Amino acid sequence: MESGSFIVPGGEPRYYFASDNLQSDEYKGLCPDDLVDIAVENNLHFHGTIQQGVVFHLIGALSEFGKLGVVCIGDSPASSKTFYEQTKVALAASNTQYRESGFRQ
Repeated sequence: MESGSFIVPGGEPRYYFASDNLQSDEYKGLCPDDLVDIAVENNLHFHGTIQQGVVFHLIGALSEFGKLGVVCIGDSPASSKTFYEQTKVALAASNTQYRESGFRQ
């Protein structure tokens, strides 16, 4: 019988929280390279060894429209949701820093 569960090789379950419509004007001007830097600097990127973190998609709309998709994978439903909330905060804070420093126009 198929359960639909995601089980990592060590036998532990993983859970996800996802959106294909994470959007904010605060994200406009960020490019894909910025996104990768932000994810790594905030320890949000997906770690293959522990099978947790954030996977980004639909990033072509990030710079112009402030829109992207995320799949947040955690070891509990709460941790996957936490990854999502931390991602929103990190993106907003990082782009604010770019604007204040004059790095982004």
